[in-house]
Amino acid sequence: MKNLKNDLVIDEVKKDWLEVCFGSRWDLDVESKFMNELDILDMYNDFCKEMRDEDMEEFIEEFGVCNKFVDGMWSVCMSDDWSYWYIDKSKFSELCDMFENRVNDEIVYNKLVEFEEKYDVII
Repeated sequence: MKNLKNDLVIDEVKKDWLEVCFGSRWDLDVESKFMNELDILDMYNDFCKEMRDEDMEEFIEEFGVCNKFVDGMWSVCMSDDWSYWYIDKSKFSELCDMFENRVNDEIVYNKLVEFEEKYDVII
């Protein structure tokens, strides 16, 4: 039998992240957060635990998404109303600056589509 290795490395160092929250009706919120990758996973795992405790596992299957899709980026979805895109500010400073200083939300949505297609993930 072939030995399988889990290559997912979770960074436990707290640093600045940009949280891009996509809400219902095209709501968009961009906020800086000081956190680590474990905080992101904890948020998703708390959602999964709550759904299991409430006997609502179908919500995990239908809406639950947690992806580390490129070094320094995560996507998390826990409902049909909102999803999060976490971007490491130290690795993607130009992108984060562009989002924080955007003139309109279309800039963020265009980049969203670009990254979803490039990495074949759902954000």
